Amino acid sequence: MGKFYKILLLSCFFALTSFTLYSQQINLIRFNNSANYTPGSGVSVIINPTGVFDLNNQFILELSNPSGSFSSPTFLNTLDEFYVPVINGVLPNSLAAGTYKLSIRSINPINY
Repeated sequence: MGKFYKILLLSCFFALTSFTLYSQQINLIRFNNSANYTPGSGVSVIINPTGVFDLNNQFILELSNPSGSFSSPTFLNTLDEFYVPVINGVLPNSLAAGTYKLSIRSINPINY
């Protein structure tokens, strides 16, 4: 193998390793999906964020529309604390029947 290919292969290895070292994930640890939730019910989601996030990061808990799409999600709550992995929210009183989903997103992950 030529010197150029060795350098190219080594560069690709370091680039892929760096990408995986700094990637972020928000893992769901616990959510009671066996319960029946009604308008005004509280929801509690326990997460485990891994990776590198900015110190000013916030985690946002959102509710999908009745069909499960996040095209126009409903805001439920914000978590500013990285070390408290519980996000609580209250379902809106105007909630129509449907198959909803919850989403947790980070507003300020660090991208390298």
